[in-house]
Amino acid sequence: MKDCGSSETIRKTTFRFQNFFNHLPEHIKTCSPTFLEWFIGFCEGDSCFSSSKPSSLEFIINQKEKRILQNIRTTLGFGRVTTTPYVGKCGNLYYRFSVSKRSDIDRIVHLFNGNIVLNKINDNFLLFLQNRNAQACKDGRPPIHFLGKHEFLFFENNAWLSGFTDAEGCFYVGKSKDKRYSLGYRLRCRYILDQLAERWILEKIKNEFVKNGCISIRKTKDKDGNVIIRRVGQEMLRYTCTHLKCLEFLMNYFKKYPLLSEKSIALHRFQKMMRYIQNRKTVEWEGKVLKKVENLLNKLKEED
Repeated sequence: MKDCGSSETIRKTTFRFQNFFNHLPEHIKTCSPTFLEWFIGFCEGDSCFSSSKPSSLEFIINQKEKRILQNIRTTLGFGRVTTTPYVGKCGNLYYRFSVSKRSDIDRIVHLFNGNIVLNKINDNFLLFLQNRNAQACKDGRPPIHFLGKHEFLFFENNAWLSGFTDAEGCFYVGKSKDKRYSLGYRLRCRYILDQLAERWILEKIKNEFVKNGCISIRKTKDKDGNVIIRRVGQEMLRYTCTHLKCLEFLMNYFKKYPLLSEKSIALHRFQKMMRYIQNRKTVEWEGKVLKKVENLLNKLKEED
């Protein structure tokens, strides 16, 4: 296995936010580039550029976590947070951050223009921009020229992966029988990213950033329990990393670029479990220690 992370000179990946900064709402004096990098990554997992009609453009994020949407609205200084009609499997409500006002749509365009990493999101944005410009032409407003897709090179010095993990990632601990261990089972920590198509970004994370892990095709089912057959190139993919040294490398990244959603709680528990596993030879899993391990496992174990 290669050493986790890059041993080469780290070159900074540049996101272009100046156009967005030039169009901030009057009551917002500044906006952190690190937050915006996180926001781009988060949106590439959980947002939608809705442009069914050129005259009714809308930017949407649906989430079960209301607090993170309120944080986004407060930080950007525009948009609104509402309750959606959708209900989750456990009966939990879903919330929506939406932007539809023309001046705010332009701000969203300036924010994402030239900064989108994933191909499918870029295609969606391009249609959104074309419809925006078509409406602007009718209104006598100037067009906003497309700045191209972001040529994403490195993860080390930006918060994109932190945002993407908040949207598409999870931290699990799997339990499996293993007679080699005194308790009769083995625990394995797993950092997981799920993504529809876009294998290249998972390959980049696996081969160039973490330098460990595997990518597999997930079997997804419809509401009736039937396996969905997807055409080649449109599979639901999963990246998984279980190597402790490489997980430690990822933990250092998330320390530098923290998660902003409630997944930060799972990350904290995940790190505690990693320490228990790493110190198992010197700290016996019995009594209070074993109880703490089992409590963490119940909160982090992977559902079937």
